[in-house]
Amino acid sequence: MIEKIIFFGFVVLNFLLLYLSKINVYISLLFSIVLLIAVFIFYQKLPKKDKVAKFFRYILTGEVATALGLMAFLAEFLMSNFLFEFLKNALEDGKLEDFVKSIISLINLISIGLAFIIAYNYELEKYLKSKTQEKRTPRKVLIFALSTPSNSQSNNQNNNKNSLPPNWEPIKDLLEFHKEKLEKLYVLLSKQVADYQQCFEEKILNPLGLKVNIEYIKDVDVNDEIDILKKLNEIVIDINKSGYKEEDVSIYISSGTSLVTSILTLYGINDDIQIEYLTQGENSKKEIKALNIKKTDLLPFVKDLTKT
Repeated sequence: MIEKIIFFGFVVLNFLLLYLSKINVYISLLFSIVLLIAVFIFYQKLPKKDKVAKFFRYILTGEVATALGLMAFLAEFLMSNFLFEFLKNALEDGKLEDFVKSIISLINLISIGLAFIIAYNYELEKYLKSKTQEKRTPRKVLIFALSTPSNSQSNNQNNNKNSLPPNWEPIKDLLEFHKEKLEKLYVLLSKQVADYQQCFEEKILNPLGLKVNIEYIKDVDVNDEIDILKKLNEIVIDINKSGYKEEDVSIYISSGTSLVTSILTLYGINDDIQIEYLTQGENSKKEIKALNIKKTDLLPFVKDLTKT
């Protein structure tokens, strides 16, 4: 919050300098230059500096997806209007004062842009330092995609009836963890997995004694993002109609295809929805951990400061 307040104050100061130019345009020009030098010194101290031309292009086109970015876009938009207006007047009337005011506007454009880079870097550093591992909690609503059972189970459902396919073991652990609180279960089934619904119930649901409302989302085309989005939208509508809130929902993303995982993760970006995943690695014990991805988690990936 502090970086937003400071940046907003800096923007207001730049606009006040234009107002001051009505009293004495040369004093306003001097203060604008001093501000530009000061902000440039702070900019040079940043551990990571960006190509200014590329960066300004993103700001002026409004492609910065943060509250700071919105402030910067509006400020630069208004300041550029002042620049062109003063320049137009200077060319039409030949007044030196209007020409100086256009220079002040240009200097302010650069100052605000550099100030935004500084404020954004501060916000990013503060965000990264604040990140901690989320504590996994049981939820009332659980969503996941069921994968085709691995090994011999995929070829013959009747083989090893008492054994659990390796890729279904995490699903059992997942349901066991949520068992006491779970009320609603949404299972996405592709056409290839639909034949294993009964096997899933016999090997996992029945032994756990789950007494929950189960919705099977069938015939999901796991290679078609439009179909996945459509099916997920139906789930979200049903969750809302049932009176559940975001803090009641958990999504398990370590099953199904990569496309299903990606789109489920997008839904999980809502602030209070829990995302669960299975850790990887052959030497370490695999376990299910939790993420609570918030919209602010997109901050490190805003392209204005991360692309080189």
